[in-house]
Amino acid sequence: MADMDDGWTVRVKPTKADIPYGPYQALFLGAEDCEIIPKGSATTEPRRRWSFRITAGPLAGTVIDTLTERKTSDLNKSGRLVAGFKGGPLKDGDRVKAIVDEAVGKPWTVVWGLGPKGGVGIQMVSPSL
Repeated sequence: MADMDDGWTVRVKPTKADIPYGPYQALFLGAEDCEIIPKGSATTEPRRRWSFRITAGPLAGTVIDTLTERKTSDLNKSGRLVAGFKGGPLKDGDRVKAIVDEAVGKPWTVVWGLGPKGGVGIQMVSPSL
């Protein structure tokens, strides 16, 4: 069998549609602020991109990400991700930056799937088993 990393084999990056819904073991790469232009809009909106690298299974090495609002509360997706890193519910006064910084480079279980508004992405984070 030919070496799959011989430089002669095409590697196509999976799209969001190619990644089956479900849990994945992944390394948290970090969160970065960005600006997006929503469909049908001429103006940008502030968002935060959360990136993970899948570490096991046939998709190992694939980077997956999800966008959230920059504001973090106990009622939004950003808050659900941070609560997963924290290992419990967010409380008034929690220092989100410190929680996120502590999570970078560590293994997590992430759930990839369809969100309540119809978008596909990371829906939940919990400590790796």
